[in-house]
This record gives sequence, C-alpha cells and structure tokens, in this order.
Amino acid sequence: MSRHCRRAGRFRSASRHRRVRSLLIAAIVAVLVECVGGILLIVGYQTRLTGIVLAAWCIATALVAHRNFGNQDQMIHFLKNVAMAGGFLQLAAFGAGGWSLDARRSTVALYRS
Repeated sequence: MSRHCRRAGRFRSASRHRRVRSLLIAAIVAVLVECVGGILLIVGYQTRLTGIVLAAWCIATALVAHRNFGNQDQMIHFLKNVAMAGGFLQLAAFGAGGWSLDARRSTVALYRS
C-alpha cells in the first residue's frame, strides 16, 4: 500500500472520529436542553425564558431533522414540533400558574416592598 493510501485511510478514520465526537456533543446538548428545560417548566422557574428557548429548539429541530416532506412520518414529526413550539410560546406569553416558583417569588417580592 502506498504512503498516499495510508494517509487517506488515516484521514478517513480521523474524520469519522470527529463526526462521532460532534454527534456525541450534539446528543449531550439535546439531552441537556430538553431535560433541564422540562424540569424548569415543571417547577415553574423562569417559565417565560424557558418557553422561548424550547420553542426555538423545537423549530430548529423541525427544520434540521424533519425536512423530507415526501415522507409522511417526517411531515407528522415536523408538524408535531411546530405544535409543541406553539405551546411553548403560549407559556412564554402567559407565564406560569399560581403554584410555580415564579408566582411564589413575585408574591414574596410584593410582601417585602
């Protein structure tokens, strides 16, 4: 095997390693955004900001991962992500309910002033 072929093989192996590493980083970011965002929404902390971040995440995921509209499954998942983004935008517009940490912080602030 020539030196050029060996170098090309090492380059392919290194690029595969970089691709796997970037996919691993993307998966970790996805898990963090979705899990931390979900927990923040459950407890009602920074609900408006979390709603905006998760709405942007859903739209970005729909545009990147579900672009093949010829496939009915992809179209369904695209529309699901758009619908979830609408729900998150509703949270961003109206905020959390009375049992949330946001509501408790605002009532404590009212009593202090």
